[in-house]
Amino acid sequence: MPERILQWKEEYSIGEEEIDSQHKRLFEIAAGAFSIVSPSERAAKVKETIRRLVEYTRFHFDEEERFMKEELYPHLDTHKELHEEIIISMNAFMRRIPEMKIQELEKELAFSIQSWFIDHITQKDKQIQAWLQKKRRFEGLLEWNEEYALKYEPLDSAYKAILPETKEMILARGETPKQLLARLEQNLIQHYRDEEAYLQSKKILTPEHLLAHKKIIDILQNLIKKMRFNDQNMLERDLALFFQGYLTRHKHSLLMNQESLSTSL
Repeated sequence: MPERILQWKEEYSIGEEEIDSQHKRLFEIAAGAFSIVSPSERAAKVKETIRRLVEYTRFHFDEEERFMKEELYPHLDTHKELHEEIIISMNAFMRRIPEMKIQELEKELAFSIQSWFIDHITQKDKQIQAWLQKKRRFEGLLEWNEEYALKYEPLDSAYKAILPETKEMILARGETPKQLLARLEQNLIQHYRDEEAYLQSKKILTPEHLLAHKKIIDILQNLIKKMRFNDQNMLERDLALFFQGYLTRHKHSLLMNQESLSTSL
């Protein structure tokens, strides 16, 4: 049974080479506890394996936490607490080794390894993978692209600023989709007010431009009404479609006034 438990499976992978490599190393070290030794050496062998596991697990957790911090993973603090609980459990197990018989020791160790590593990877580390996949889908979508540029610095700067703000909102946890979209709607409305004030100051704000803003807000509001908030994939797809058309549609409305803009800026 221990051999089956300690066999690495691709389903444990989270898609990050460095983290997966460290997870595999944990399995390799743990397997050492079940290598063939004489009965008199069994407890000492397990104790030494657990000592090595604790040492490498600390290293791995430090690296995994550094990785989560770099990626701005929103559940880092909660995940760190889980890591601390595992280390405490491993140390407690090591202290109990002298009290256990060999068969009990092997059974308890197999159960503990399932909890420390397999359950943690498949239930908690997999959440990191899901969040990273979501983050990377939106990173490509919400990066500034020069094809959006109007070549008018005040307006281009404003649009460059709204993209990272929107990405941060979409990736944030702790908000329901409806709350997130309501905040996005308010940010967009405020952005258009600022833009309209700027264009008005240059005396180039046109009814067509105001209408373009209204149409985009209407599209977002209709999207919110139609969204299936209990379907995360559908929510992300609809948001992606909105943003794919958002800047190019707005750019077109601005370029209709290109001659006026060129004269004013």
